[in-house]
Amino acid sequence: MCFRSQAQKQAEAAANQQSAESRAAAELERQRVVQQRAEQKSKDIEGALSRRSMNQGRRGSSGSRGRRSLYSANTGAGFISRFD
Repeated sequence: MCFRSQAQKQAEAAANQQSAESRAAAELERQRVVQQRAEQKSKDIEGALSRRSMNQGRRGSSGSRGRRSLYSANTGAGFISRFD
């Protein structure tokens, strides 16, 4: 049988404690990075949407139709009615 001394047990416990602390610190850092990325993505998406809405406003004033219905277009019967 293998018996460990008190010093070996204490050294192993200290190493385990240090390992647990380093894992916790790494997890906190990982969460911080994820949070920063999420905030940056949110800002990027918000900026893209605001630019898009500004562009749509310009197009709308120049006579663009935007999305058209598949059920009834203003110019004819529409796409869906072709298959009745």
